[in-house]
Amino acid sequence: MAIMAMGTVNKKALCWGLLVTSSSVFAGDWQVTPQVFIEENFTDNVSLVSNQEESSLVSQFGLNFDVNYLSQNSEFNFKSSNIYAMYSHDSDLNDDFLTLDTSGRFLLWPNGIALTASATVENQSRNRARNALADLVSGDTVQVENYSAGVEYRVDNSDFLVDFNTNYNLRATEDGIGERDGYSAQLLSYNGKAARNVFWHTNIGYSDIKNNDQDATQEKIELRLGWITPYKFNPFIRYYYEDNSGNIAGNNTYESNAYGVGFRWLAQPRLFVDVSYNKPEDDQFDIDGNEQKEYVNAEVNWQPTSRTQLVASYGERFFGKSYSLNIKHRNKRLTNDIKYSEEIESFTRNNYELLPQGAYWCPLEFVDITECYVQAGDDFNFDDYRLITLNDYEIIEDNSFTLNKVASWNSTLALARTTFTMTLNHRDKENLETRVSDRYATAGLLMSRKISGYSTLDLNVEYTEDNYNIDTDTERLDRYRRYTASYNRKLNRTLNAKLGLTHINRQSSEDSFNYEESRIYISVVKDF
Repeated sequence: MAIMAMGTVNKKALCWGLLVTSSSVFAGDWQVTPQVFIEENFTDNVSLVSNQEESSLVSQFGLNFDVNYLSQNSEFNFKSSNIYAMYSHDSDLNDDFLTLDTSGRFLLWPNGIALTASATVENQSRNRARNALADLVSGDTVQVENYSAGVEYRVDNSDFLVDFNTNYNLRATEDGIGERDGYSAQLLSYNGKAARNVFWHTNIGYSDIKNNDQDATQEKIELRLGWITPYKFNPFIRYYYEDNSGNIAGNNTYESNAYGVGFRWLAQPRLFVDVSYNKPEDDQFDIDGNEQKEYVNAEVNWQPTSRTQLVASYGERFFGKSYSLNIKHRNKRLTNDIKYSEEIESFTRNNYELLPQGAYWCPLEFVDITECYVQAGDDFNFDDYRLITLNDYEIIEDNSFTLNKVASWNSTLALARTTFTMTLNHRDKENLETRVSDRYATAGLLMSRKISGYSTLDLNVEYTEDNYNIDTDTERLDRYRRYTASYNRKLNRTLNAKLGLTHINRQSSEDSFNYEESRIYISVVKDF
């Protein structure tokens, strides 16, 4: 692993200690819900190949534990699953798995400092390029652990808001890829409605993370300070600073540094627009080596009701034009949440290296790589075969900065007996060193119908598209389609059962990765 074992244990112990402390100092309300469960999955293609499929019965049983605690000064949430899985086609794969999602918060005094801690354990796809939908049934997952402990301070009144937090963060992975540890801090402050002479907006972020001898430091500051006038136009000054540096990616530094003047237009009591003209400091260059030019920065903030809010911004950073969007809307039946952001990341599990599999003689209409092997001495007609080169992608350490443009739209329509949930996600990732881009997109539609007081029917359609090494000779496009139907039945007060069918279809520009899989599963959960 990339982090020393003893240091990891001590830092994890610190996080766990804060979690326990947050729930044990003062008396409060406890809710404890233990469960035992058993789940049987039958798959007709456990190897995920296009021919010579192998079926398997995957049996899972284990314990769920759900704990919630709440008092005047602290809260604690703990949710975990301990699972043991058995595979009929290969008992050597039998193994136990853990999932965990826990968080705690302890308020030292009202309207002041609080101690926070959280921990998650997930089983993710070991290599998304090999199988983006990997789970415990198909196998090839990796355990990823995230721990965080820190301090937060928040004051919110009619005069001002101050929201500050600082954390120590640790990620540990089963295969050692994407591990990191370090510190982060965030400060957000702006004036309240009672301000009469001065308004301001401050947003400061800092992080310093490491992986072995690699380190990455990120700093980001945006300040706006203005004068409140009797009119709808109020002048302000703006300062923006961003620096992404470290010894990763050849010690390259990606930065933006500008200052400017502008005005705030109070169009309505709940709508204002900030516009400023900004000049980069001398010797500032963008990612293409061009000198950064003056630019206009704008932000719209509109909150017509307590259930609706829109915040949108436009500006320029070292990579060019920059945008952000956050829309929230909620009424009695419909909820919408739309977001777009552009963030710089490092030490992720989204970096891949091309791995040539070799050149093979394959039939003209081959569907699986096993058809491409020609034994020595075999007689075959060259007119019936073609020579192709097969490639795969191997996950490797992400010791570089990447630009991630992320968009999401979550929408829920709740009718009397039926609920529709739509999710759309899109992410463009560009390696700032190699300038190679990947694209990931998902779409899902879930319909949940309450048939009776004891049963529900769920229908779910999902689409996933991954595009690697875009606009290069080694570009690959993977498309996944998954269809799921499940029936949930409450057998009695403490016993629940679920029966479901799933079909997955994968189509890839590398024909050897195409496959179809169908599953049928049943699970029974017992509450105590």
